[in-house]
Amino acid sequence: MVPEFPELTGQNFRNPHGRYDAYGATLRSILSKAYQIPENRIDAPEWCSKSRFDYSVVTPQHEEALRWPLVKQALEATFRLKFHKEMKETRVYILKKVVGQEPKLRLATTEGESSQETRKGELLEAVGVSVGRLARIAHLVLDGEVIDETGLTGRYDFDLKWDSNQPTSIVAAIREQLGLELVVQQRKLDHLVVDSIAETKTW
Repeated sequence: MVPEFPELTGQNFRNPHGRYDAYGATLRSILSKAYQIPENRIDAPEWCSKSRFDYSVVTPQHEEALRWPLVKQALEATFRLKFHKEMKETRVYILKKVVGQEPKLRLATTEGESSQETRKGELLEAVGVSVGRLARIAHLVLDGEVIDETGLTGRYDFDLKWDSNQPTSIVAAIREQLGLELVVQQRKLDHLVVDSIAETKTW
């Protein structure tokens, strides 16, 4: 792993020959992808959210399934990473139906499984998306874990507007405009707890 190129921060590239390149990723985000656990459930030193790295993975015989096992090996060797998993009480948002109210979602009019989303500041125009996708959007806006417990399994079209300067305004927007609610609860969830990790020099 090598230090970041600022102009490429947060970019990922995949080619059809088994190569995957990522630029400007925090160590916490790499750990999240490698070990399949949300960033908010990775208990690691603060620098893991600040120092950024580039990395490349080339898998043997273009085997996509080998990418993250190889990344894990590199993480454990490069950073002398040691960790364990532990169930902890975690603050989450639960996406639910509003009691006594039907959701204000339009069934998708498009055929097939295609979907597209356009986000412009504080406006989301969604076409043919699942409620699970809405939960992921709320997760990004709120920077907190969102669990979908609506039981809705269809694909929907909807518009959603909120104040981009106040991320928590999406909570009221989802209730008023979509007829769903985000409720804060505590849940016992799996955490990746870093026991030891070596901070490498970046430049």
